[in-house]
Amino acid sequence: MNSHQTQHCARVSSLNKAIKAKEDNNPGLNSLKQEITELQSRIVHAQGEEREQLIKQKEFKEKELTAKYQP
Repeated sequence: MNSHQTQHCARVSSLNKAIKAKEDNNPGLNSLKQEITELQSRIVHAQGEEREQLIKQKEFKEKELTAKYQP
């Protein structure tokens, strides 16, 4: 690995640690992400009106996530 690659890896590692620390300090963030993931899983198997309702719920949670936790 050359010097440039080593520096890049160090920056990425540092950023990942900062992101992880921010997520650990925001349990609400992790909770919202988990809810969105669960809704996505349910959408895959749902049909008709139930599917439409789940999509709306997911979109609402995504907007909430963006509004609350955008830097």
